[in-house]
Amino acid sequence: MRKLISILTALLILVFPAIASAQCGITTWDFDPQRTATSISSSSTDPWVLAQGSGKVVSYAGKPVVVHIPSIDESYAPNPVTGDVPKTGVFTFNQFSSTTAITDPIGYTMYQYTWDDGGWGHVWKYTIKSGDLAEGNVITLTAADLIAAFPCGYSGGTNFANAPSGVTISNDGNFVAVGAGNKLYWWPIGNPGATLYSFINGNSDFDMCEASPIITPNGYIAVGCDNGGFVSTDLSGNTHNFLTSDSVLGSGDSSEAITSSPSWNPISNTIWFGIDSYSAPRLVSFDPSNDTSTIVGKGTILTPVFSPTPVDKVSGDVFNTDYGGNAYRWSSSGNLIQKWITPNGVTHVCSNMAIARDENGNDHVAWKDMNRQLENAITPSGSFWVESGGTNAHDVMDPSFVTSSVGDYIGEAFVDPSSGEVYYSPQPNSAISTNPHSYVPINQNNYGVIGDYIDMVYDADIGPVMSPAKSTSYTWSNDANGSPGILIYLLSPVSLEMCVAGPSGVVYAPPNKTITGLPGDTENITMFAPGLDLSGDTSDGYGVIHITGFPDGSSADKQVNFDCNTTDLITGSGSAAAFDSTSITLPTSSANYTLTLTETLYVKDHSTGVMEQKDYPSPTITINVPVVGVASPGNLTISSYHNGDTNNSGIDAGGYPNLVTGNPLKFNYGDTMLADLVIPVPAPPAGWQYYSSVLSGFITYPVNTPKPTGTAQIGEPLTIASTKTATFSKSTRAGSQENGASVNDSIASFPVEWPTWRPPIGLPGYDWDSTLTATWTQTVTYVHHINTPVGGFSQYRTYTHSDSTPSQELQRTGTDIYYIPAAREPWMR
Repeated sequence: MRKLISILTALLILVFPAIASAQCGITTWDFDPQRTATSISSSSTDPWVLAQGSGKVVSYAGKPVVVHIPSIDESYAPNPVTGDVPKTGVFTFNQFSSTTAITDPIGYTMYQYTWDDGGWGHVWKYTIKSGDLAEGNVITLTAADLIAAFPCGYSGGTNFANAPSGVTISNDGNFVAVGAGNKLYWWPIGNPGATLYSFINGNSDFDMCEASPIITPNGYIAVGCDNGGFVSTDLSGNTHNFLTSDSVLGSGDSSEAITSSPSWNPISNTIWFGIDSYSAPRLVSFDPSNDTSTIVGKGTILTPVFSPTPVDKVSGDVFNTDYGGNAYRWSSSGNLIQKWITPNGVTHVCSNMAIARDENGNDHVAWKDMNRQLENAITPSGSFWVESGGTNAHDVMDPSFVTSSVGDYIGEAFVDPSSGEVYYSPQPNSAISTNPHSYVPINQNNYGVIGDYIDMVYDADIGPVMSPAKSTSYTWSNDANGSPGILIYLLSPVSLEMCVAGPSGVVYAPPNKTITGLPGDTENITMFAPGLDLSGDTSDGYGVIHITGFPDGSSADKQVNFDCNTTDLITGSGSAAAFDSTSITLPTSSANYTLTLTETLYVKDHSTGVMEQKDYPSPTITINVPVVGVASPGNLTISSYHNGDTNNSGIDAGGYPNLVTGNPLKFNYGDTMLADLVIPVPAPPAGWQYYSSVLSGFITYPVNTPKPTGTAQIGEPLTIASTKTATFSKSTRAGSQENGASVNDSIASFPVEWPTWRPPIGLPGYDWDSTLTATWTQTVTYVHHINTPVGGFSQYRTYTHSDSTPSQELQRTGTDIYYIPAAREPWMR
């Protein structure tokens, strides 16, 4: 089962059944006489325009508009010239399609050529009305929509109506032409009763048109056939027939065919087309006003030319591919400018070529090579590459372009005929870029469609002004009920939008953005749906914000209900549905982690009352959350720092309650102790820098109990009478480097007295029984510098860590001697 689709604002996608002859199915493209397979986005509301530079992506609605083409019977339109009608009973007269639908220059009316198993060709016409382009709408054509029927014949197993001849509309919108069987038909638009026709005489009696006619600006109509015939006529029916063996077509032979849909060159004022010839593949530049021609590429083109010859209407340069997948560029006078020879591959090429002129005057060219890959080139630079990034996995049929009105961006798409999937570039590419394009498949609902060939064309503007939806149409050859039809895929609003606001600032995301958060941050998330209006009933839609990547492996889905309609926050124009905000707090983790935020939209289908998931592409916000380090306990060193000076006259006795001067016969020992606390500063989180830090805290130390006279023995452990507290009041080296890491260094000093009558240096037992402990708090501030197009700014984040650190063993570096009066002799401290 083939998935077949189309697009009338961004793509026109059509499906082709198998062709009985050896020729390829080549179609026309809209009413474009240059056969460029390129449309221009002229509307400021076209999603292709909105996507350019906004970071948004183009997408399509999940449900197309369906246009069914029914089987015919005697009540349907007769042949406009003979009055004959198809006779049912012998044949089913189910309809099939081999070519694309086209739209008139205004974009309101579609024309579709179909054929049936009875050897009749038909032209259907349908004018799009306001309300038709609503997602999921079904339109069934009637007898009134069948405006022409042509008996082409059925002989020897050959159905002469079964050919990929598409309808052509003149550039002024006044005439319609189509090739059916061995005749070229044309009539004024709106008056099929005034149809004229000319025979396309080939080299035998079995002539069949397999190309779309050209209607030139100077009033001529021309097309070839698969049996080597070519017809040129004016609008009045003054006809001239030629064969490929004639000198005017290059003096070929009777085995040659003309399946190349002709194009108009406004510089040379000639019709260009290719000759399907193995012996002498060539192009013809034909002047219909005097039946003269220039033969181009004979001896240079390597293999037969099946496809149209697109023309750059500004320069007049002409492009073509051949059966070997090679591509050529010619001047309007027929001189070779460039060629691209592709490697031999696994198949041959019946692929149309697309060209798009950019704002710099270069032509972007795309076609299929022999390996079924998409080839791209840019002229005049000659830049050439084979697409990559997954495209090689696809078969390719007839690429197509869409450009902005000034040519500063280009979108591209193609069909995979092996699967029926359509791939398109969800974001337009800069005209100066030579990077391979990225593609995604259109999310299709094929409605039971089957077919063998699929072709597609971008068609940027279809539908009346009162129906603002942009779309894409595509024709399939047959559906599950035996009837062909057209699928019109409506473009979705460009994409959902997301706003994340937190300590790192406010971030908008279409389609993606990466930000950095820190543990403990609270991020507020708001969802927007551009182009969606839910003002009628707030229960008509809701959104779901999906969050994955939490450190514990969990995820969360947060439903957000519709809040109000607001202005599109990205473009600053148009409307968008806004939903309630939700929030998350970034958890702490021992490792870096990344959260991923996406969105899904649900809107009520009023025909069923069911909430349906909509095919709006979601932006993606990723929040990188680096580890914020926790300060380690560090190191606490306690030591004496007096130098043994026995002169106590300058000592502050306040810290030594037993110190009294005057009696040299009695003595005691005391020291001033230094507590040195060094705490490392945690490394900044990724993307941040150290800014400042402060270390504060205190240490508790013992006060010793006095001993009676004669009871204090050398080596006797001290007895703690009480405790005191000293504050770390001096910070040094804040954030300085020690062994390559930032540290905080704070000190505290306090006095102690040792209860001994001998110096305690080097003697055991005169240290405290256990280590001392410092209790501290470290406050660290980090900075993150952000540059924006309008300037830079800095963010600051402060983290506080509290802990305690035990000391190393007491270190004495010196002892001070102090005198104690006789009145206190019974006591030693």
